[in-house]
Amino acid sequence: MGPGSILRPALPAVLSVCAGLLALASAGTAAATRPPAGIRPAAVAFAEEPPRLGSERAMGLYLEGSLAASRGEVEAAYQAFYHAYLIEPRSPAVITHLASAVLHLGDTERAVSLATEGLAVDSTDARLHGLRATALTASGNLDAARYDLEKAAHYDSTDANFAYQLAREYERIDRLEDARRLYERAVELGNDDPETRLRHAVVLGRLGRHGEALPLLDEAERSGADLPTLSLTRAWILDELDRHAEAVPIYEQFLALHPDDVTVRRRLVNGLMALGRDRDALPHARLMYDAGPGLAEGRVLAGIYLRLRQPGQARDVALDLRRRSPGELEVAEFTVTLLLRQGEYEAAVAEAGRFATEAPESVAAHLLLAMALSGAKRSGEAEAALARAEAVAPDSADAQFALGRAYFATANYARAETLFSRALSLGADSAAAWYEIAGARERRADVDGAEAAIRRVVERRPDSPQALNFLGYLYADYNRNLPEAVRLIRRALELDPRNGYIMDSLGWAYFRMGELDSARVELERALATSGEDPTILEHLGDVLTALDRQAGAKEKYRRALELGPENPDGLREKLRRLP
Repeated sequence: MGPGSILRPALPAVLSVCAGLLALASAGTAAATRPPAGIRPAAVAFAEEPPRLGSERAMGLYLEGSLAASRGEVEAAYQAFYHAYLIEPRSPAVITHLASAVLHLGDTERAVSLATEGLAVDSTDARLHGLRATALTASGNLDAARYDLEKAAHYDSTDANFAYQLAREYERIDRLEDARRLYERAVELGNDDPETRLRHAVVLGRLGRHGEALPLLDEAERSGADLPTLSLTRAWILDELDRHAEAVPIYEQFLALHPDDVTVRRRLVNGLMALGRDRDALPHARLMYDAGPGLAEGRVLAGIYLRLRQPGQARDVALDLRRRSPGELEVAEFTVTLLLRQGEYEAAVAEAGRFATEAPESVAAHLLLAMALSGAKRSGEAEAALARAEAVAPDSADAQFALGRAYFATANYARAETLFSRALSLGADSAAAWYEIAGARERRADVDGAEAAIRRVVERRPDSPQALNFLGYLYADYNRNLPEAVRLIRRALELDPRNGYIMDSLGWAYFRMGELDSARVELERALATSGEDPTILEHLGDVLTALDRQAGAKEKYRRALELGPENPDGLREKLRRLP
């Protein structure tokens, strides 16, 4: 496109997109045009002194354009800069001002072309990189704009707005640590307005540094800035700090003005539930479900009904979802699982059977039916459903893997191992397959085989806390290599320090070694971390029995029985033996 091919925008909408995006400046004065809220493209920093141009006529036109720009006369500025450009087509200063005028008039394509011409003359010109980034951003080419923003910030590390805009771009693509650093840099360079503080706080929140985000929001609020998202960001940060009582009124105030905002209503429901105000949360959850009865809304509503001990209402929500969403696997899984947990086994079988009819070629549908039949103690029919699932996709690694897990759940460990091995041969993830094979072998008391399988996992993933814990617990449970068991489990705990089940493994290993006090400490820590688990309770009961603390042991055994352990007869025998 030649120098005379300046395209005018055909639609007023184009002008509105670019209005305020780029400040035009005179030789010594920058216009104070402010971009729309939430948008701050890279500004063009013009030199304080006029450029040295070879032609007096070009110089006069340049000054004429600068004066027109300072008065906001964009069309006149464009005409002057354009004619200066015809005389001095290789002057970066002239090209920068002309491209600014063109962009302000809405022609982003020509602005990019002009900035590219200028960069061919001087590739280190931060102003031109920033201007091209602005034009590319306005045209929606964000990835290309990021390159120019990075160049602009590199060649002019003192420009606060370059730092700010690059931070916004990094935030967009989830380079959060880079965005945080650049927001801090923008503030150091003088860009310390409320919007910068707000964006900085958002990034800190996304990085999990909520305590650092709140003071920034306080400062932005004290400035009196009218930022629409400021109060909601504060509520989100307060929620993350478990200060739900302060967040809830903010959500309620916002919803009074914007009742159709589903995201804020969902946050309100979560906050009310966190405060134990389930009855207050219920009408909001009901409103969300009635407005758009999807699975997410159904889960929330059914969950509240269950917390309010209204299982019939929860069941009705699940069944209503199924009626509305025939053939959808996740909805069917939710409904069947809820029915099973409520002890409505035949209803679960009926729904799973209906779904298998809706999706006869789905492996998952037959697996769901097998799970429901197994829950209803109809083991023969469950095996038949698994066989149908296997017939649907005999050559799929994923299907074989899922089938293996289903057979594992029905305690058919030999068949499960066969299917995991077949999945391995079909290309399934080797570490995952060997992990499952190890589990199936351990359940069959094939300790040597389980050890060999889990060692294959450790070889492939030496920093997997799950694999290290499995091997350590295997040793502890079968009273083998106990010092090695402790070493393995400690390493697993270093990699996953908040995992209560790994703490349980360590406590069990200490118990096997006769270090009873250490075992008690670890098992009590496991309970505090993971909540009541029947296996952990039984382990702690065994330790307390060994410490001759029968009353405490009885309490743990009884509570384990209430929670439904895998081996209730063994627990009852332990209780019977205690005085």
